[in-house]
Amino acid sequence: MSTLFLMITNPTTILNFVAMFAGLGFDKTASSHSAAFTFVSGVFLGAIFWWFLLSFVVSILRNKITPHLKLVNKIAGILIISLGCLAFLR
Repeated sequence: MSTLFLMITNPTTILNFVAMFAGLGFDKTASSHSAAFTFVSGVFLGAIFWWFLLSFVVSILRNKITPHLKLVNKIAGILIISLGCLAFLR
């Protein structure tokens, strides 16, 4: 539940939804409530599908990645530090 509230209160998420609704014409008074409900339901079901797929793939690959986790962490750390230095220099 905390992740859900964190996601729906994220300003980027809110602006993305506002842009999608405006781009699809839901800001006009002629839009039906069923079209808006269908759109929101589709986004919700798509998000649920994505998280289930991601969890499933991670659960399958967990045993294969665990022995190499120290290497993955070192590469990620070097990449983050490098990109931070690059951003600082620019």
